[in-house]
Amino acid sequence: MFNGIDHPYSELGPLQYSTDYWANVLRDDGEWDGFGNSDIRATHGDSPWGPLHREGACYVSKTARICLWAR
Repeated sequence: MFNGIDHPYSELGPLQYSTDYWANVLRDDGEWDGFGNSDIRATHGDSPWGPLHREGACYVSKTARICLWAR
């Protein structure tokens, strides 16, 4: 449900979904955690990735590496 370069225009509101990979990284009780999709067709996130720690511009766990940058 996004408007932007890599996402469809959401003129239909919640009926439009991202056609790309996505991730949510959040801080909870002082620790970083996150989830996202491992299949671009999925509209739900996979199980939480567990505690994440920062390595430069990336958040890393045993099962995931999420890197953030601006265009």
